[in-house]
Amino acid sequence: PTITTPGEQISSARNDTGGTCSTSIAGTNNLYAFCSGTSMAAPHASGAVVLATEWWRGFNAGANPSPAMAKALLVNSATPMGVIPNFNEGWGRVNVTNLIQPGVNVEYWDQPAIFANSGEQWTMSFGVADTSKPLKITLAWADAPGAVGANPSLVNNLNLTVGNGANTYLGNVFSSGWSATGGTADVRNNLENVYIQNPTGSASITIDAVNIAGDAVLGNADPTDQSFALICQNCVLA
Repeated sequence: PTITTPGEQISSARNDTGGTCSTSIAGTNNLYAFCSGTSMAAPHASGAVVLATEWWRGFNAGANPSPAMAKALLVNSATPMGVIPNFNEGWGRVNVTNLIQPGVNVEYWDQPAIFANSGEQWTMSFGVADTSKPLKITLAWADAPGAVGANPSLVNNLNLTVGNGANTYLGNVFSSGWSATGGTADVRNNLENVYIQNPTGSASITIDAVNIAGDAVLGNADPTDQSFALICQNCVLA
């Protein structure tokens, strides 16, 4: 999973044909019942994206975030309920308050470049706003559709690398809930995170277009291209 939202004992429209979700909540005129499952969790995620979109429009001249940015926003601000990432909660529980009021400076890049070919690179250097707080960097991209039955199904592969002091971190290489040095680059996911628990004062981000094999940016003449969204929490540009 990518993120988690509440889905247990959620007030929902009552099923009046019997079975699950049919026991009325007192005082609701038999209109609502408590229900559990993914049908309860999914609307929480959708609602969080709606709130994030409204907030995003306020400082982007009314423009919507890209789908990749919407995903990155939910992930980067999520609250871990265990040692992330894991197969029960992904990167944590959606937290709209953290998203809208993160408590530290956050920098956002929504489709700042389009990779046209494998081997291209995008880089950015920045300062850490508060070294007493974690540095959280999220890269997401809307991949081109994979072939039916393909394994792995990832078509366009981007790699996230973050340098901080003398250390280098690769996307999705985690130990005990935080980024660890070493490891190997992720070749399966179109979402990569680097969360540094105790950062030093400056850092760099590198995004490598390792393999651009599909058409992820529609409406242009290039049959192989890829855009991306990037969030850097606790960052400040020089």
